Amino acid sequence: MAVFLMSSCYFNFESENGANNVFSYDLRGTWEPNDDSIYKGSLLITYNRITINGFLANQTPSGGDDNKRPFRGITRNIPLKAYSEDGKIFIEDMGSLLNGINYTYSKVGIWPQQELLRFSFGGSDFTFQKQK
Repeated sequence: MAVFLMSSCYFNFESENGANNVFSYDLRGTWEPNDDSIYKGSLLITYNRITINGFLANQTPSGGDDNKRPFRGITRNIPLKAYSEDGKIFIEDMGSLLNGINYTYSKVGIWPQQELLRFSFGGSDFTFQKQK
């Protein structure tokens, strides 16, 4: 009983508004585009952080639409506070909570099963595959 009381005093997984501001377990891990012919990068999702690597402006093709670049305008290479809720990823960047980014998570195949994460940026879909 004493262990339970001590642990409940030290671990508060809820925010001030009562929501669990963490990533769902299935989303945690390293994700890479399943087709990185244009944009190269990765996502590292942990308990309550996301690190966006790559997807830089210089990867947008000449004459291309930079609005289609994944995670455009969000700080790179630094773990940012973030969480998932109701099919959206919320990221805190430069002290502001950004609008949620819609995603679709799915598992495909039987063995080995692949985990996919799909986003839409500027009207273009990007699919990421979880790395094992």
